[in-house]
Formats: sequence, C-alpha cells, structure tokens
Amino acid sequence: MPRIGDVIQTSDGKVLQMVPRTIDDGEITIGTLAKLLDQINVNLSILIDTERWVGKYNAITDQIDANTSVSEYKFNFPPRYIKINADQPIKVQINDIGNPVIDISAAEYPYVISDIKPGLAIRSLFVTTGSLLTNITILGMG
Repeated sequence: MPRIGDVIQTSDGKVLQMVPRTIDDGEITIGTLAKLLDQINVNLSILIDTERWVGKYNAITDQIDANTSVSEYKFNFPPRYIKINADQPIKVQINDIGNPVIDISAAEYPYVISDIKPGLAIRSLFVTTGSLLTNITILGMG
C-alpha cells in the first residue's frame, strides 16, 4: 500500500505523489463540507464588498486664483478612481495638508489615480496653485 511521500506510476503512465490529507476531521462529511462552503461564502462576501463600486461620481470644475495656498475638494463617497485635469501645474495632497505633496506638471495631465482600495479611503484633495489662474476639473468615481 502506498504511503505519504511515495511516488507511484499509474497504468496509463501518469506519475503521482502521495500527499497527506488536509482535513484532520476524519472522513469528509456533509457537515464538514458545509462548514468549508460557508467559510468560502464568507470570504467571497468580503471580497465582493471590498471590490464593489458604490455607483456614484463627483464632477468638479473650478477656477482657482493664482498663488492659492490650499483649496479643498471633498468626496461624499469613497472614490475608486480619480482623474485630475488642469491648465497649469498644481500640487495635490490627499486627505490632509500634512500629507506629502504630489507635484503634477502640465505634461502629466490627465493625472489619474486608479484601483483605489477602501483602506486608502480618499475623502478629500487639497490643491495648491502656482503663479497663474488655474482651471481645474476633478472626476471621482466610486
């Protein structure tokens, strides 16, 4: 009789290795299978809730005066995708003016932040302009 770790060859030429069972509860019963399926269902529910879109969007169009230190743009839902366009270079900070500055040059437009996970939870963007009047559009989808 084959034992764990043994390598055997079947009559049709396949080579198999004996491995231990992964379930320590003895025989697989309907109850054991139901517990495993229930855990799979829980894990899938978490995954679906994590990846589900709320189905909302914000479309913001604004004109910001030159040398404006900070303009705040809030989202009333967790965006999964943000696209920023402007006609001048700007600086952006996410969620708090104490966070690191993202310098966006004119060549980088449209500036896109995509595949945002719920753990990042972007609630607002803080925009700082340069020495010229700046037209900005922000599209946030979630």
